[in-house]
Amino acid sequence: AHLVWAGGMRATTVQALIYPAMLAVAMLGLIAVLLFFLLPRILTMFPAGVADLPYQTRVVLGISDFLRAHALLLGVGLAAAGGSLAWALRTERGRYLRDWLVLALPLMGRVAREIATSKFAATASILHSSGCDVFTVLGVSASACGNRAMERAFERTTARVRAGAQLSQGLELEPLVDPLLVQLVAVGEKTGSLDRSLAKVAEHYDGEVPRNVKRMLSLLEPALLVGAGVVVAFILLAALLPMFQMMENIQ
Repeated sequence: AHLVWAGGMRATTVQALIYPAMLAVAMLGLIAVLLFFLLPRILTMFPAGVADLPYQTRVVLGISDFLRAHALLLGVGLAAAGGSLAWALRTERGRYLRDWLVLALPLMGRVAREIATSKFAATASILHSSGCDVFTVLGVSASACGNRAMERAFERTTARVRAGAQLSQGLELEPLVDPLLVQLVAVGEKTGSLDRSLAKVAEHYDGEVPRNVKRMLSLLEPALLVGAGVVVAFILLAALLPMFQMMENIQ
């Protein structure tokens, strides 16, 4: 059931991200057209040169000139950066840094933490109820959480348990670990029903994660629209101000 839930969450998230991604591409295309084609044509209408243009127009034209003059170099640089990033993400340290940065994001970080916690708790509950020893439970569950930064936190917890600490005590020392997991693990240790407590954690996030994903995506689309709208509006203002200035001079 948990695998079905995880697969459904992945499919829902990907499907919901399609429209924001298309919107972002369209906005970037519009900005590129404005910078590479519209503004340079406007400059030809002013034989006196850039000095007579409004400040906003000069700023945007400077950006446009820089991008057009270094387009090839920037393209090569972006390709090299993309290749370097892809190579870095194939390394253990690169994946750890990626997952740590994801956890640090305001909304996405919370969702990623909850998904990792749910995977850990669901796997640990199944293994514990099957009679596996605590170190096998922690090792397999840590690998199953799907986030390298969280996995490291659970591995440090395992080391503390090996040293004689209780599981809840080891988890409590990790800032990345959700307090709910710590509390329910402590309850499970006291009542002797750790597998049921872990199952409750997974069950809680099975309902909580979809709501947080929808909340995050509902905020992402307006944020993209507002951000892109501000940029496009500034570029259009820079394009229109010289025309208004010219009309005033004619009058």
